[in-house]
Order: sequence, then structure tokens, then C-alpha cells
Amino acid sequence: MPLAIGTFTIPQWLPRRYGHNPSPAYWAAFLALSGSSLLQVSFALLVYYQVVPLSYSTKFAAVGIPCCVAGIAAGLIGEIRGFKTERPLVGSFAGVVVWFIFVTIH
Repeated sequence: MPLAIGTFTIPQWLPRRYGHNPSPAYWAAFLALSGSSLLQVSFALLVYYQVVPLSYSTKFAAVGIPCCVAGIAAGLIGEIRGFKTERPLVGSFAGVVVWFIFVTIH
């Protein structure tokens, strides 16, 4: 599961790596998505190593879903203003889906 989470978080680093200068809306969406993804990976590993039970998913999701929603909001604001923020926007939507999967599994 951490690998799946990384597939929609890691590509967010590409614009900075190739010398593009992303907008502030991009960085806001990126930071929100990264925070949520870090929380998702932490939760998946804690469950895998049986540190916390899967039933804690709602407590983790209570923090992670608002991070994704903040990423979606920042991405939409960036798109409305004409900035290219589609990657963190799509990643934030995927993050919400992953949180819903975690919550429904338990």
C-alpha cells in the first residue's frame, strides 16, 4: 500500500526538479497532499507491524481527509487563477479515495 500511495505523491516533485517554478497554489496543494500521504504511509506501516489496530483508521482519516480537501481546494483555486495545479489536484482526489478505502476495510 505505501507503494501505491507513493505513485500519486512522488510525481509532484517533478516540476521543481526540472527547473519549473510552480505557483504558490501548487505548493499549498502539494504540502497538503504530502502531509496526507505521509500520514497514510505511517498508518499503513503501523497497521502492518501491528502497532495500532485497523480500527484506528477513522482517527487517522479525521486528520488525513481534511489535508486532502485542503489540497483539492488549493488546486482548484490555482486552476481558477490560471496556474497549472492539476497534478496535486488529482493526487489529492486519489488521497481521499485511499482514506475511504482504509476506513471501509475495518
